[in-house]
Amino acid sequence: KVQPEFPLDRKTEIYHEYNTLVMKHYAEWHHVSQYADAMRLTLPHLCSTIKAVSGKTAGDMIIDAILTDAKAQLKITNLQVKEIALTLGFENVAFFNRFFKAHTGMTPKSYRFS
Repeated sequence: KVQPEFPLDRKTEIYHEYNTLVMKHYAEWHHVSQYADAMRLTLPHLCSTIKAVSGKTAGDMIIDAILTDAKAQLKITNLQVKEIALTLGFENVAFFNRFFKAHTGMTPKSYRFS
């Protein structure tokens, strides 16, 4: 691990740790509280720190990771939408479809063929 020239402040450290955990666990942990527990931080402290450092909400970072993966799988694999939903931790394909449409404005199937 390369040490930065300047030590990171605690808020930036928390942001980096959170981001690393999201990239590792977004397909299984969909709730910010799961990350707060893993990081041994209170939920309000984690949320306010992420917002202060990144300008995004902690929840939006999870959503962005899920959507990035979903979009990639829809475009570059032949997996069924149901299979993609399962790989992303959604046991209910209808819920995945609603989640995807709410955040992209289109269904997974229409995104795949767009």
